[in-house]
Amino acid sequence: MKMKKSLLFCLTGLTLLILGACGSQTASEADCQKFADHVIELGLKDVPEGPAADMAKKMAQDNMGAIVKKCAEEKIDKKALDCSMKAQSLEEVAKCGAPTK
Repeated sequence: MKMKKSLLFCLTGLTLLILGACGSQTASEADCQKFADHVIELGLKDVPEGPAADMAKKMAQDNMGAIVKKCAEEKIDKKALDCSMKAQSLEEVAKCGAPTK
């Protein structure tokens, strides 16, 4: 249970950092959906299979709508989003030009 909460907290915090970026060219809602899918996939890729992983996946999927909505509302910078989509880990996503404060 602690691992699931940590994963959810990490995904939410990272998403908010990325969504804090701003710029003149912003992502579409379709871009935001792809971003949410990618971040969730990266967050879950190292979770061992089993009941805990199934619950973590469900929690992540339940939060996908909120991630997409926040992305669209905050008008995430397209350049940061493109960088994030190429990232192979959550750590790489965090390095894509998003502010850290």
